[in-house]
Formats: sequence, C-alpha cells, structure tokens
Amino acid sequence: MSRILVHAGLVYSQGNPDATSFVIDDGYFAWIGDREASQIFESDVDFVVDLGEAFVAPGFVDAHVHLSATGLQLSGLNLAGKGSAQHALEALRIACEATGGILLATGWDDTLWSDAHLWTPQAIGEIVGERAVYLSRIDVHSAMCSGSLLGEPGHSVKFVTGGNHELARKQALIDLSDAQRGEAITAALTHAARQGIVAVHENGGPSIAGEDDFKQCISLGQSEDLPQVFGYWGSTDLTQAQQLGAYAVGGDLCVDGSLGSQTALLVQPYEDSHVHGNSYLDEAAIT
Repeated sequence: MSRILVHAGLVYSQGNPDATSFVIDDGYFAWIGDREASQIFESDVDFVVDLGEAFVAPGFVDAHVHLSATGLQLSGLNLAGKGSAQHALEALRIACEATGGILLATGWDDTLWSDAHLWTPQAIGEIVGERAVYLSRIDVHSAMCSGSLLGEPGHSVKFVTGGNHELARKQALIDLSDAQRGEAITAALTHAARQGIVAVHENGGPSIAGEDDFKQCISLGQSEDLPQVFGYWGSTDLTQAQQLGAYAVGGDLCVDGSLGSQTALLVQPYEDSHVHGNSYLDEAAIT
C-alpha cells in the first residue's frame, strides 16, 4: 500500500482549523496539518498530490432522501422550472409520445404560473389518453394521477391529496418492476456519490413507497462502490421496522402535509379553499 501527501487550499479539521495538507497511509488519515509542517513527510511518501486551492472536507451525509423517486426524477420527466402551465403541458405531451408504460413526472408548482388555470385534470387527460400517469407536485403531498391508481375504473385523471395521494403514489411505485426500481435507486446513489455524498438516510414508510422499495434501497445501499444507505421507516410499528432492517423509526412519519398542497394542518381554514389541511397522526399517536 502507498503513502500519499496531499496539499490543498484548506482542509476541514476541527483540531487544526488552519490545515492545508494531510497524509494518507494505507487508506487512512495519518496526519493533518499545514504545508510548512508537511515538509518532514516529503521524503517518506510515495506520492505528493497538489490540489491547488481546493477545499477538502469529509464526505457529506444527506439526511432525507427518497431514492427511487429521486432516480426516477433524474431519468424521467422533471417539471420543476417550467415557466408556465402551457410549457408543462407541452413537456408532458412530448414525454408521452417518447416513452411507454406508466408516465411519471414530478416538480410542478402551480403557484409560479400565471396560467395555472390551464393545469387541469381534463387538459392532462386529453394528452395522456388511456395511459396511466402520476404527476407529483413539487412538495410531493399532492398529484395529478390516473383514477386507475386508486382502483377506479376508466382512465380519468384527477387531482389528489391526503390519503388518496398516498394511495396513488404507493401504487405508482409498486407498479414498477424490480429492475426499473433498481435502476432508479442505483441512479440516485450514483448521482449522490458525484456530489461528494458518502451516506444517505432513506425515508421510507408504508405510505411513502412501500416495503419492497424500502428493502431494495437498503440492499443496494450496502455496495462498496455506492453511498451507504441508512433506512428510516415512517411508522409507529416497531416490529415491522425491525423486520425490514430499518436503522430507526422516523423520517417521514408525517403529522400533517404541506402548505403548497393545502394539506398542512391549520387552526383556521385556508382563505382560498376553506379547508383546514390534513391530520395524519392523532395526539395519542404523537405522544
């Protein structure tokens, strides 16, 4: 094995805030200090690497991810940043013509569109026809989806929130094959690694993506070549969490929803819809 002396602009070190150099011996940090002090190692290392003014830090941990959904977003239709409902509908039309199977998309935000009135179940239905579709809002607490994902006959598209949204989202992910889901999870982990992330917390749950998705995330997250996955199971069922191999219970154990989808629980009703939001846990469960 080799010893490597590395120079940089700044090295993150709690013990030495002015560190600019470090030595790696057999894959482990053997020394951290400043460039001047590192001179004593120059004759005793196999390689010297100069990173210029680069900042060197420990690997990052992403504390809240949904790997399969992230992977599908990376490879699928992302409506975030579409400047209008018309642009979103056109992107949906193009994706519908270019792909097969259930059509998944995410990221739309009607609060940013001056023509939001065009983003309707009817308009989406005219584009997708009989094809199953699940289009989640940017906060992932509501969606436009096919009624078939709710177990309803026909191919009508509807806007869903609360329990119906959880059901549609779960069914959309369940309908993926193991191969499709595995490709999405691997794509998300590969993308994370490229950002300097060495570990992620997968926030799964019975109403998030289901047990099969959770187990596949944990399994693929044990590869030496990918970030490590710690699974948080969003349920108060501790026995189930243990059986699934969860690291802990929590994560997306939601008390309520989001403001954008008008599912965040309020004391007074929303001014433009007169709903109070949704409560997913009662006081006893929270306690």
